[in-house]
Formats: sequence, C-alpha cells, structure tokens
Amino acid sequence: MPQIPLDFLDTANGRSSFALEVETAQLVQALKRIVAQGKGAEWIHLQYRLGLLVLSTGEATFELRAAGSWPHVISVAKSWAPAVLRFALPAEVTLLRAENGKLFAQDLGVACLAGADAKDNEAIAERQKHVSAAAAALNRYGVTAQEVEQLVGEADGEVARLWGPNDDKAIRDVANAWQCLAPYGVEASAIRRLLVRKSRDLWKDSQKVR
Repeated sequence: MPQIPLDFLDTANGRSSFALEVETAQLVQALKRIVAQGKGAEWIHLQYRLGLLVLSTGEATFELRAAGSWPHVISVAKSWAPAVLRFALPAEVTLLRAENGKLFAQDLGVACLAGADAKDNEAIAERQKHVSAAAAALNRYGVTAQEVEQLVGEADGEVARLWGPNDDKAIRDVANAWQCLAPYGVEASAIRRLLVRKSRDLWKDSQKVR
C-alpha cells in the first residue's frame, strides 16, 4: 500500500487533520463483524500503531493494515459502522480522515472525538450528553449549552474534592436525594458532606468497639 503524506494542518481554521489509507475489503469485513455483534458497546475506537489500524468496540478488536498518520485515538458512535457499509466505498483503498471534529470514510463524515485514551473519550462524550440534556431542560429560560458547560467547568474543582474514582453509586444516591430536597434550597454538595460525616462517625464507632 503506498505511503502518502496525510498529516497536515488545515490552515483555514488552524486545526490539524490526519488520515490513513486502509484496504477496503479489510475495512468492510471488520465493520460487518462489528454490526453483527448487535447490542453492546456504544462506541468504536480507532487507534493506529505499527502499520495497523485497530478498531475496538467493547471487548472485540479488529486489526487492518494501514498507511498514513493517526496520532490520536478517534472515537465514534457505533452507528458509524452500518453507515459506512451503506456508503459507496472505492474498490481497493478507502481513505479515513479525521478533521474538524468529524471522522470521514471517503466523503462520509460523522461527529467524532479525538483523545489519548478511549475511556477518556467516552467520559467526554458522556459529559457532553449530560450537558446537552441539562441545556434542553433549561432551554425555556434561555440557558445555552455553553452556559451549562461553564457551570460544569466551575464545579470541576468541587467534584474532585468531594468525589473519588469509585463513587458512582454514591453519586446516584446523592442525585436522587437532591431531587427531593432541591425545592428546599439544599445543595447536592451539602448532601455529599453529610455522607462524609456519617462515614467518619461510623468509622469512629467501629474503632471504639475494637
């Protein structure tokens, strides 16, 4: 497969673009296997290493020979696979290109995320989904997604201070309690602090028993 200079800078907007050439037959075969898996993981991750493009979704991975430049992990919704299969791809070689927040297979482009790690990309996507849902809920008040994103950014420090990496269940419990108490002016952070105090008290009591 010919190597072509595919790492370049889009000077119109200052954003970098990068691309790979892959064999169409291999791409189609991998995407068909991904579609055949049915329900499961919501994302497909594309990572390039040592002349191979690795497609991963859930626990499954597929390797395709590739040439070009692909410095990031690109993550795209799993619906990308059937969309590409319906598209008229070239017979021999397909150009995959990441540019301006989109992943292109030839001229078919869909929104994507670029990052250093697949899990980080999924976390960013989950955050974007929640921001969009919150903005939709507050749309009648003239609140924009950008303003909601600003709120989230301002709260990041508080979240890092109050929550640990394994606190998913506690976050859900606090959220449920907050929905009941929000009309009375109770903040979610106050509920979290209450849980911390209760945990400390329980620990102290257990130490006394010993």
